Amino acid sequence: NFGFYSAAAVLATLVLLFLVLPAWLSLWPSREFAEKVKLARDDPNERTTKKHTLFHRVWHVIGGQVIRHNGLVAAGCVGVMIFFAVGVRWIDPSIQLMKLFSPGTRILVDYEWLEHHLGPLMPMEVVVRVDKDSNMTFAQQMRLARDVESAIETLEPVGGAISAATFAPDLGKRRFRVGGLSGQKERFLSKELEEHREDFAEGGYLQVDKETGEELWRVSARVEALSDLDYGAFVEELRAVVEPIREYYVANGATGISVTYTGLVPLVYKAQTELFTGLFNSLLMAFVLIAFVMMLVLRSFSAGMISMLPNLFPVLIIFGAMGWLGILVDVGTMMTASVALGVAVDDTIHYLTWFRHGLDMGYSRKRAAMVAYQRCATAMSQTTLIGGLGLAVFALSTFTPTQRFGYIMLTLLFAALVGDLIFLPALLTGPFGRFFDRGRKPGGGDDGRPRDDWSSPETRPARRRVDEQATVSDLPSKSNGEPISPRRDKPSPLPTPHGHLAKPRRLVKE
Repeated sequence: NFGFYSAAAVLATLVLLFLVLPAWLSLWPSREFAEKVKLARDDPNERTTKKHTLFHRVWHVIGGQVIRHNGLVAAGCVGVMIFFAVGVRWIDPSIQLMKLFSPGTRILVDYEWLEHHLGPLMPMEVVVRVDKDSNMTFAQQMRLARDVESAIETLEPVGGAISAATFAPDLGKRRFRVGGLSGQKERFLSKELEEHREDFAEGGYLQVDKETGEELWRVSARVEALSDLDYGAFVEELRAVVEPIREYYVANGATGISVTYTGLVPLVYKAQTELFTGLFNSLLMAFVLIAFVMMLVLRSFSAGMISMLPNLFPVLIIFGAMGWLGILVDVGTMMTASVALGVAVDDTIHYLTWFRHGLDMGYSRKRAAMVAYQRCATAMSQTTLIGGLGLAVFALSTFTPTQRFGYIMLTLLFAALVGDLIFLPALLTGPFGRFFDRGRKPGGGDDGRPRDDWSSPETRPARRRVDEQATVSDLPSKSNGEPISPRRDKPSPLPTPHGHLAKPRRLVKE
């Protein structure tokens, strides 16, 4: 349900973004923006100096270094990804129930007191099933439950075990054998025990399956809840001591015996296995779907696959680090991988949009990457900071999965920003960038070095306004002294971003 509700919320936010936000900005515009518009309207010749934010200045410097040394940066990012990708294989998905709560919470304090004064509290159940057509007597079935109970108690993590045989008199060491003649004492014991069947049933250690008629003998064990017990390894140890007993009875002619392992410990072990499988499957599905969309947007298979590398960057870095450091992956951590992949692709598309816009303007790939920095690096940094701090609120929760979701998402978002504003530009300005400018007019006259903001397309309209506001005295005159009026349908050529003269275009279609 998490994925469904998250997708619905994102679509609802998109509707608000396109319908409600423009109306609000129209009714209540920014005061600073309104003053700039008023100033430009009152005095068209007035050119205001644009004040750059701290993010803009920082990314201008970083972007220049990334573009100049794109090969080293890309190789370094790939090397870091490979190093941490190796650590992913050692990810340990685990659900330690008592570790779902922060240290010092009331439930942990109570469990610690109870286990210290009474004994282990985590239940582990083994159900011995005996078919209704089995050739075993009631006393022999109870001996089977007793043998299983004794075998379980030999395991080190087990603090104790209990079954119906615990409440029965001494059953002796007699074992089941086909064809063996039961003495009078054995028949009397079996009959006496069966008379108290209802008492054993009330205790919850003996039941009859109403559908199959099987007799279910419950053997209950207890392990420590606050220990670092590996539930998967413990279940295997349990099987290793119980199965030989079942095989012994079957080898001596007993029929209709089976064993079921249940209780909280196997349940947690199963959830642990599903957690790892769900982590891998959800991440794989998210990668495939997002890669397919990127191929459609970029109209290139190669460009789509290359653009996915920065999106995988944060996931491999964070989860690889968790694998190297031996940090357990719980249910809260598991959800962050797909969420981070979806958030990272948003910034990737944002940057690629302005990069492709720069290519369409005639810039080279290096100049287009710098223009993309100027256009969206500040916005991407601000949204990462806002979104990360918003999700960091979950880190204050006392429920550990929610707590981990908060601070891991914060870390993933900042790692995604590094991937989109350092790794991605290095790829775009390197050899792989040629897959993104196919079919576009290559820029000329560019030395490949990032320049100041005068090269940004947002400053060209200001230059156009200055040219168009030339006074009459500045215009050439005819022989009779009358000034030559500029033609409105054929404006004078303007310099292009590459220093060439732009081809005049008619304002009115002939």
